[in-house]
Amino acid sequence: MDGAFTALLLVICVASSDAVQPPSNLTVSCQNLQTTVSWDYSDHQPHTIFWVTVSGSNFERPFNTTDHQYDLSEFVWSSEKYYLDFLCVTVTAVQDGSESEVVRSKSFSFSQLQSVDLKCELNFPPVDVRVAEMGSSVSFRNPLDFYKLRGTVEPGSAPELKYTVSLDGKSDFPGLCSEMDTNCKCDVKFSEDMEKCVTLKGELFFGSSHEVKFNKTEKFCSEENTADGTVVLAVVLGSIFLVVLIVAAVIIFKVKAWTMKIPSPSPHVMNMKRSPQQRCCSPSVDPDISPVSTFEQPSTHPKDDNCAGHLQGSDSGCDHSSYGYEGRACLGGSNLDLEAAGLMSGANGTDEDSADGSQSTECVSISSMEEERGAYDSRHFVHMDMGGGDMVNGYTGN
Repeated sequence: MDGAFTALLLVICVASSDAVQPPSNLTVSCQNLQTTVSWDYSDHQPHTIFWVTVSGSNFERPFNTTDHQYDLSEFVWSSEKYYLDFLCVTVTAVQDGSESEVVRSKSFSFSQLQSVDLKCELNFPPVDVRVAEMGSSVSFRNPLDFYKLRGTVEPGSAPELKYTVSLDGKSDFPGLCSEMDTNCKCDVKFSEDMEKCVTLKGELFFGSSHEVKFNKTEKFCSEENTADGTVVLAVVLGSIFLVVLIVAAVIIFKVKAWTMKIPSPSPHVMNMKRSPQQRCCSPSVDPDISPVSTFEQPSTHPKDDNCAGHLQGSDSGCDHSSYGYEGRACLGGSNLDLEAAGLMSGANGTDEDSADGSQSTECVSISSMEEERGAYDSRHFVHMDMGGGDMVNGYTGN
């Protein structure tokens, strides 16, 4: 007896281990036209195929997939007899020919007159609100055209849309749109202080046996209100852009002005930047010439020393004491002329060395190195012609 019971338990355990795990959390979702069914299943199971079966009042349609969901939209909306019927979905897991137990979903339908767990609804097409002095209106496309349902309608159904236009929740205007209408239109009347916006709700009737409900819409406003909002937004954005542009322009001009005000170096600094050679050797454009008088040591030579007339080509003589220029001479010409004439050096002067064409007179002191003293080694007083009838008194060294 105990042995038989143990064998029975082993058979039950083996059978349980070989059984295929069924799907769990089977859910049906209908968002507007989108109708899907999904479920949970362990990823650690062997390769599994799921049999999906859609059943109605008098039909069954099988499908299969390896995913954990299946899109039923194409099938449901292929015919009026599907989306208006009582619908249910079953799913079975299959592994190597072995099937799990069948899992059943909640019932659903797009018909509000069916006794189902889930009643699905549709959305209104986009609504156009027009406000005019002659009269305002609300219009939209016929849902049969917008959702392309005309080919799914059974002959004799004569679908008709009944809807209500609500103005600010205070005034309601009923509307009717038949199967033959391409666009649905309803005339409304706005008061002056009323917002030019509307909301809609309605049902699509298929005879007297079925109806598809449409969700209440969001608020649709007239183009005039939308234009006003657009103008306000454009003005605000334009003002912000203008402020940014002005700030950027001010910053640019300030930076440009700062770069243009870089101080240039003064002439004194520029002169200091010259090389020592330029500062020492470059002559001034308009040098200031001032007379310089110097005195040399008293000469021991007699007063009747003859003047070196050969410098001017003249035989005239002069006496040191008679003019009172003891040891002083006034020479004409620039330094270059004097040097050329031998008056700034210890060399003897000649007629060719004189500077007759000089434009200025400078009094300088000339001292010569008395290396050798002869009869004419001492300085001689001379009378020099500077040109243009200007005569000067000077002396020469040797």
